[in-house]
Amino acid sequence: MIIWIAGQTDSGKTTFAERILEEGRKEELQMPVWLDGDKVREIWPGLGLSPEDRLEQNLRVARLARELSIQEFDVLVSVICPFKQMREEINKIIQPVWVWIDRNTINTEEKPFEPFDDAHLILKGDDLEEKFRIFMDYFNEKI
Repeated sequence: MIIWIAGQTDSGKTTFAERILEEGRKEELQMPVWLDGDKVREIWPGLGLSPEDRLEQNLRVARLARELSIQEFDVLVSVICPFKQMREEINKIIQPVWVWIDRNTINTEEKPFEPFDDAHLILKGDDLEEKFRIFMDYFNEKI
């Protein structure tokens, strides 16, 4: 399974992924491979924040997630993925479960983000534990 946590800059994607992993460790569950946007940029430096560079970075993550999934690893991705067309391209490579962290952050030219109209799960608000509960309820029903 590939879960892709998306949302605007500073929406809490990394914090939410860390919360998922914390619970997994506590419950002694098989841990997914975590691909975080900032960490991946450290592994593959050289790309900026232009729409073209963002697309390439997201496609790299999608291709890596696909390869890990083929090897039967679960994958947790926390990458912004700001554009609808970008998400459509990713869906051609993998079919992740899209989780949108929607904090109603103001959309700016420096921090662009096109809202989802097809996320599997939308998590709103600032309460991390409430979002985590909704997330767990969703996945407990699906698994």
